[in-house]
Amino acid sequence: RSSAFAGLGQRGLVSRMHQQLDELLVARDQMEQLLRVIVEIGAGLDLDATLRRIIAAARELTSAPYGALAIRDPDGNLVSFVNEGIDAETAARIGHLPVGKGLLSLSLLGMSALRMDDLTTHPAAVGFPEHHPPMRAFLAVPITIRANLFGSLYLTHDDPARLFSESDEVAARALAFAAAVAIDNAQVFQRERTAVRWMEASREITTALLSSAEPHRRPLQLIAESACALTGAEQAIVLVPGDADIPDDEVDTLVVSAAVGVHAAEVMGQQVPVDNSTSGSVFRSGEPLITDTLQYPIQAFTDAGERPAIVMPLRAADAVIGVLAVARHRDHPPFNAAQLDLMCDFADHAAVALTVAAARERARE
Repeated sequence: RSSAFAGLGQRGLVSRMHQQLDELLVARDQMEQLLRVIVEIGAGLDLDATLRRIIAAARELTSAPYGALAIRDPDGNLVSFVNEGIDAETAARIGHLPVGKGLLSLSLLGMSALRMDDLTTHPAAVGFPEHHPPMRAFLAVPITIRANLFGSLYLTHDDPARLFSESDEVAARALAFAAAVAIDNAQVFQRERTAVRWMEASREITTALLSSAEPHRRPLQLIAESACALTGAEQAIVLVPGDADIPDDEVDTLVVSAAVGVHAAEVMGQQVPVDNSTSGSVFRSGEPLITDTLQYPIQAFTDAGERPAIVMPLRAADAVIGVLAVARHRDHPPFNAAQLDLMCDFADHAAVALTVAAARERARE
């Protein structure tokens, strides 16, 4: 009888050894995959493409059917959510992307990873919207760039029998470290490329306004078109004083004199009081601002609802000659200080060119 028990013990030991060998082989294959995908995710400098390569690599490493990358602002607020694994039809039925509630509200700053066998049991879990596929096993790792939390990488299984292993967590953490380097490089490239585009736009507008060949091109429309394109906005408007001949401190009404994007025809000609309006406040102060709500309703512009916007003065010397406002779609990320600075330089160059062009026209009369 003792030998029978011993045989059972030996079979159990052999079984455990086979299991451990299988795990070692899986871990070895996973490390080989990791080395390959680390090279792949840094293969390009386009930020959006880099983010999607990171998610694809994480799904491949962990065999996860779903992956996502949540990008956060310096205050920890969710500003963008990139996901892979949910088909377009299902995504359309689900509707809006997550806004940072439930498990997505948890800060991973200072954590190496968060791994759970069933995410629905976590106290922060709030369930899924209608039509959302079921998700159980959960793995999240932070992506930190220059000691600042850029965002978090999330992976999930829909099969209750599939769990994330310790080797999955190690691989995801290593990938997050490599991802931080790739994202940082892509961000630097994007900032430089964006700055060049703004400078080129400033030069083109200055050339167009001062060109004797095109003295009558619509200068305000040129400014609105460039600002709309460069900020990824869905609308851009330029407001100027209703009476250009009175002193700035006596101006009481601004008029939308150029409009680009959705509802451009409807917003043209709208009048905005200087008092008790965001545009008027910027006109008076000469200071730009980022906002998501404008004080005074502008038909076909503010009634689109709360959304990211920049309101920018057009300054020439010590005078403000108008206001430039751009607004993105409500689902797009908010504007940041770097974008505000670039648009500020562009607006200043455009305002000076407008002033010089106007002076030249007056001299010809």
